[in-house]
Amino acid sequence: MPLTASKIFVRALSAGFVIAFPALNFHCTNYYLQMAVLLLGFALSIGILFRRRGRFAAILRGGGAILALIWLILIAFGHNSHYLMPSCYVSDAPYANSGFHGRVLILVPHQDDEINLMGGVLEALVKNCDVWVVYTTNGTARGECVRPQEACNALEKFGIKQQNVIFLGFDQTPWNAKIQHMYNAPPNKVILSEYGRNETWLPKGFVCYSPHQAYTQANFEGEIASLLKEIMPDFIFITDYDSHPDHRALGLSTMKAMFHVLRDNPMYHPSVFTGFAYSGCWGQDPDFYDSMNIGSTAKLGSQQMEEVNCYLWEERLRLPVGKGSITRTISGNLTAEAFKEHYSQRNSISRIPERICNGDRVFWWHPTNNLALFAHVTCDGENVEDLNDCMLYDSDDIADSSASPFDHGWRPEGGKGVLHFSWDTPSVIREIHLFDHPDENNQIKALQIKLSNGKIIRVPALPRYGNRYVVDTMCNEPIDGFTITIEDSTGTGSGLSEVEAYSSSPLSALRFAKFQDSEGNFMYDYITREDGNLQFSIYTWNCTTGDIHVTIREANTKVALKKDGEMYCLRVPVGETCVLESLYNNCVMDEVKVSNPSFCVRIWYRFVRKLEHYVDFISWRNQERYYSWLWKWIVSFFN
Repeated sequence: MPLTASKIFVRALSAGFVIAFPALNFHCTNYYLQMAVLLLGFALSIGILFRRRGRFAAILRGGGAILALIWLILIAFGHNSHYLMPSCYVSDAPYANSGFHGRVLILVPHQDDEINLMGGVLEALVKNCDVWVVYTTNGTARGECVRPQEACNALEKFGIKQQNVIFLGFDQTPWNAKIQHMYNAPPNKVILSEYGRNETWLPKGFVCYSPHQAYTQANFEGEIASLLKEIMPDFIFITDYDSHPDHRALGLSTMKAMFHVLRDNPMYHPSVFTGFAYSGCWGQDPDFYDSMNIGSTAKLGSQQMEEVNCYLWEERLRLPVGKGSITRTISGNLTAEAFKEHYSQRNSISRIPERICNGDRVFWWHPTNNLALFAHVTCDGENVEDLNDCMLYDSDDIADSSASPFDHGWRPEGGKGVLHFSWDTPSVIREIHLFDHPDENNQIKALQIKLSNGKIIRVPALPRYGNRYVVDTMCNEPIDGFTITIEDSTGTGSGLSEVEAYSSSPLSALRFAKFQDSEGNFMYDYITREDGNLQFSIYTWNCTTGDIHVTIREANTKVALKKDGEMYCLRVPVGETCVLESLYNNCVMDEVKVSNPSFCVRIWYRFVRKLEHYVDFISWRNQERYYSWLWKWIVSFFN
C-alpha cells in the first residue's frame, strides 16, 4: 500500500524525534522545550506503536498531539509573559543623586552570591560606578568546575565585563565539613581540602588572582588585603556572618584585612557595607506573586538579625533596585534572568526567583574614619588587641552552625576593669561608640569615661545584644586619650567587643529618599487598591524628612494629595495615573508612577501572572518530580 503524504510526514516527525530527543533532554537547558518535545514524542511514539489499529491509534496520536500543542502554547505565553504586560515606569533619580561614584568592590564567596547579595542593585551601580566583583572560592567541590563561567555569564547581563571579575581560587567548604575550616587554623598551616587540593586553582580559561597560593588563613587574608590596596574602592560590599562557613570566613577575614589597610592608609576612608545572603535573600518568603507590586526584603524574626544580633533591623541601609529588576512577572526580570545563568544551582532551593526578586537590598554600614584604629589600648599595662580592630564579633569555630559569634573583645575578670586609650598626637574626640558583649546574658550596667582633660562622663546600662551605643563627649578640644572603667555588670562574661572614636558624627557618603507604601515596601510603578486610596511615606538615608518636598506631575485635577504628619494620603480615580516626585535641596531624589487601573486591566494583569506562575511551577520547579513519575509509570506499565 503506497504511503500517503500525511503518513510520510508523521514518520519523518517520528524519526526526527528519535534523533532529537536525547540531545534536547540531556544537553538542552531549556526545560520548556524538553517538556514539549517529551509530550510530542510521546504522542508520535504512540501513533507508531498503534498505527495498525486504526481509530484507536488516531485518537491516541491526535490526543497526544493536541496536548503537546496546548502545552507549547501555554509555555510560550508563560515563558514570555513580560511581553503581555506593559513595561514598568522606573526612574533613575534615586541613584543619580545618591553619591555613588568611583569604584565599587563586591566580595562574595561563591558564584551566585553576587545576586544573593546585590541582585537588582548591580544594574544601577554599573551605570554610575566602576564595579568589580571578587569570588574567593570556585564555588564547586568536585567534578567539572562550571561555576566561574556561569558567574561571568550572569554578570554580563548586568554589564560587568570579565576583566572586572576576579577569582581567588580557594576551594569551597562543603556543608557539615569534617575538616577544620581554614579560617580557624593557625595562620600559616596549609589546609588540605576534602577534595585533595591545597593551593589556589581555576578551571581552564580562567586565571587566579595569585596562582598556586597555599591554602592558609594568612594567604586568604593577605589576598583580600592586596585586592583592597590595589583597587582602593570607594565602596565595599561583603557578605556578613551567614549560615555558610565560607560566608563567615569572608566577612571576618575582610574585616581583619580592612584593619591593616586602614592603618597603613590613614587618609583612606571607604564606605563598607555588609549584608546577609541567606536571611536577606534565600531565606525570604517566595512572595513575588503575593501582591501586584514588588515587595521589599522582609524582616525575619526579632529586631536583631538572627545570624548576628548586634545588627538592628531599623538601622539597615535600603538600596533601591534598578529598572531591569522591577517587573510584574518573573519573565523578563533581570535579577531572575541573571540567576538562571547559574544553572548548576537550579535545584538548591525551590522557587528561587520568587525569593530573590525584591524591591530593595539591605545592608549595614561600617564607618571607616574611626580614630580608635590608631590608638594604643592597654589594660593593666598589657596591650588589648581586640577592641579597635574593625571587628564586632569573631568565632573560634565558624563551621559550628550552633555556636554564636561571641568569641571576641575584652572580658575583664569579675566583669569590672579599666581600659586606657591613648594617641601619639592629640585629636578631637567628639563621639565614642561602645559595643557591649553580644550575648544577652552579659550586660554592662554602668561605666565611666574619663577624658585626658579631666572631664568625666557617666554612661548608663549599654544595650543588650551588643548594639551600638553613642556617647557624645561634648568636647571640641584635642585630647590625647581617655579611660573607660566598667563599674557594674551582669553575667560571667561581661565586657566590650569594640570601641570606636570619632572627631564628629560619622556620615555616610550615600543619600537616599525613596517613596514607600504603608507597609514599608519601596514604590516604583505602583498600583493602588481598587478604591484608589494610597497612604505612603518617605524612607530617608542621610536626608532630613522635613526638607523633602513632594509634588504631583502628569495628573488631572481629580488626583488629590494631602500630608498627615509623616504620612501622605493620595487618591487616584479609576483609570487615572500620576507621577510623584520628591525634591531635596532642589535635587530630584525619586520619581514614582501611581495608577489605579480599570477592572478589566487588573483582571488581565492577574491572569498573566497566574499563567506564568502556573507554567513556571509545573515545568521548572518540578521537572525532576515529573520525570521521576513518568519513569515509574513506564516501569509499572511493563511490569
